[in-house]
Amino acid sequence: MIALAAQTIQKPETSTILQRIAEKDKTAVKDCIDVHGNFIWALARKFTTTSEEAEAATARIFIDIWQYRERERDTRLIEKKLIAMIALRRLIKISRQTKQTSMASIDAPNEQRAGTDGISEFV
Repeated sequence: MIALAAQTIQKPETSTILQRIAEKDKTAVKDCIDVHGNFIWALARKFTTTSEEAEAATARIFIDIWQYRERERDTRLIEKKLIAMIALRRLIKISRQTKQTSMASIDAPNEQRAGTDGISEFV
């Protein structure tokens, strides 16, 4: 009787999608995209300005997830939180790179104009 009760209490341990990715389960990638794709897409749209940037960011986030799971088999983190953390880190990195690029493009024309304006006044 006690053994039967213990069997009903113990649930078979199911692998999370990320554990299955780490174990190289071929169906896990599709499952990850199906389960977490909308969440990652929504985050990417909030952090980017165009659909193209969001698509590129989403693809990069999924690559980061695969790479993370290959090197880190720690399952203590809850899957959704881990995916959110990976996604936010990638989006922050993309945002910083975009700001640096836009600042460089703003500064470059001003420097060129300043030099040519000064010369044109003397000619």
